[in-house]
Amino acid sequence: MIKTSPVSFYKVLTALDDESSLWPLLVKDLIDNTGRSAMEYHRGGQGANHAGRERMIEEYATTAVWIGGRKALNKWLIDPLMRHVGLDPEVDILLFLKKHHQKIPRWIMARKNAYLKANFARFIVGTLVPVGIIGWVIPTTNQAVTKAKIAQEQQKEYNVAPFDTGSPRQHPLRFGGNPHTFEKIASIINNDFYGNVAIDAGISGGRLYKARNWLDFLETGIRESSIVVFLYFLGNYIKGHLRRYCDKQYQTVTNLTYNAISWLKKYPIHPKQWISQAKFLGHLAPQQAFQTIAHALNPKTGVFDHHPILELAKHQGNIPILAIQPKMPKGPFGKLLNAIPASNQPHFMLDPRKRLDIQDLKLQFLNKEGGIMRKLLQNQSNGTFQHRLNKCLAQTSRCKSLAMLSSYLISTVCIAWLTPWFQHWLTFKLTGQVDFPGARKDL
Repeated sequence: MIKTSPVSFYKVLTALDDESSLWPLLVKDLIDNTGRSAMEYHRGGQGANHAGRERMIEEYATTAVWIGGRKALNKWLIDPLMRHVGLDPEVDILLFLKKHHQKIPRWIMARKNAYLKANFARFIVGTLVPVGIIGWVIPTTNQAVTKAKIAQEQQKEYNVAPFDTGSPRQHPLRFGGNPHTFEKIASIINNDFYGNVAIDAGISGGRLYKARNWLDFLETGIRESSIVVFLYFLGNYIKGHLRRYCDKQYQTVTNLTYNAISWLKKYPIHPKQWISQAKFLGHLAPQQAFQTIAHALNPKTGVFDHHPILELAKHQGNIPILAIQPKMPKGPFGKLLNAIPASNQPHFMLDPRKRLDIQDLKLQFLNKEGGIMRKLLQNQSNGTFQHRLNKCLAQTSRCKSLAMLSSYLISTVCIAWLTPWFQHWLTFKLTGQVDFPGARKDL
């Protein structure tokens, strides 16, 4: 029988390694904020202390609102409103948008249009409010504080050369682009990574609009562009390239999550089991897959006792398991569960509100090119299967960690040090001085 045990350390590693999660962005952001603030304090010239203070306030306040803003809005505003009108905020909107064969419960399907509209409203509110706070309120407040402090300094030292923030220049910026379809917006809502990219775009536009002169506009543009390039794309590109190299060169399986690696180390699957489990998974008809997998789950323990491949897929994050006890879900789904007699209520169940992509499950575990199962079986190391498996998993962990740390290192060095240095260097080349552009009157 398969057992489970807490793997908190591996859960942390999995979260930090997940490109669709907020955790990698949060960790990188905190490091980047410290570096950029320090670089501004040490830029030299007039107004360096104001530049450092503005950067520190803006960046850390931005992180707080950017990371927690949408979550807080959803938890305290959108979700209660949805429950008030009889909708379950945990329903995955992708159930309606993707072509799949999972049977959607009637109580969800009957209100499809209401769910689409509610998710659209969630996206609009969850985007506009953080953008307004970060892209407008924080820069405006920051500039007002700087202007007031400069005025105080000028009063104390009569011979100080006058410089102030000036009034914000009205830049002809447009937030244009190809119009998104309703379905595209709805799919973005369910992805924290892309949802926050959309918010970041609005924030950058607001900061550029609030620039106080052309040089402030230029430095802001460089800084905001570097975030997009290094935080979202280059770091992930480096990580993906290193993973592919390791998979090819060392026969690793880097698409395994740390949770799955930890589980496989404790409960290795014998090759004969792999083959039988592959047949089981391969013969799962898309129409009946959800019910078959739901019946295979032990409702008391939340474990797939007789199907280790499903247990591995659960640790890989492919199967949505809902823990009902001791906390019952809220909303209409919770009412349905409460109607079941207490003696028959499960502790764990397959969540019918979430999309189970059986095709993706088969692709990850069965295909010839990158399937987890085939890679593990085709590992050509010497020794017993147990030895080969342990060696493969250890090498996989090392390669994943190296790729992840490289991604963090490259993005943080480029954003926290290289970009501010380039800003200051370009400002000196263009004006002959490194004074903070936001505190200059002559521009």
